[in-house]
Amino acid sequence: MPNPEVGLITAIIDHRAAETFAPIVRDHWFSDVDTRRAWGAVRTYYETFHETISRKLLAEQVPSFGFQSYDAQPEALADIVEKRYVRRRIATIAEEAVEYEDPAEALAELLANASALATTLQRDEESDIASSIEAAINRYEQRKANDGVMGLPFPWPPMQRATRGARNGNFILFWGRQKSMKTWIAMYVAYYWYYNFNRRVMFVSREMPKEQMQDRFISMFAGVDYGRFLAAELS
Repeated sequence: MPNPEVGLITAIIDHRAAETFAPIVRDHWFSDVDTRRAWGAVRTYYETFHETISRKLLAEQVPSFGFQSYDAQPEALADIVEKRYVRRRIATIAEEAVEYEDPAEALAELLANASALATTLQRDEESDIASSIEAAINRYEQRKANDGVMGLPFPWPPMQRATRGARNGNFILFWGRQKSMKTWIAMYVAYYWYYNFNRRVMFVSREMPKEQMQDRFISMFAGVDYGRFLAAELS
């Protein structure tokens, strides 16, 4: 039987929507160890890199998690998962209340717990503002912990300060005159992200042959002078 908790995590990954859901989906909404571990991995990855984890990487971190695709948007699945959690809590509260010998104490405990639980379903403007403030504080703490970086860092401090890193959804252009090393810079960024952060980077050039790109990348990985590599003058 399809599991909406698994479906929610799958939908968030497939829609690249961690930025929207990481601040609002709670760990305790998930009812079993695998989904809690999977959601923890999704949230932690977003908090670290400010983008959505891939299916492949999540499968490596939580091998027991099985993806399930639902014919529903993440928003609808989040609503289902939250309400399922609330129903579980109501059942638990009722079970705990009947353990009291004094009916008055049982009723008081039941009402107190029910009142606290009801706040999880509020979706008014005040709670939205509170969530926004909390998310902004979390982003500030992330930047503080990562030297001001929110996404993938660039190799050069001036660019780092100007961009705060490359984040999901960014469109970044390197502009310059002909023969001003634009391709070298872009290739070095690709190498830097792959080598230091294990990120797969697709590099496409309409003017440079594949063999030339390969030679440039190999010289970067080997840490050798590109000119001497081409001239076969390495010692």
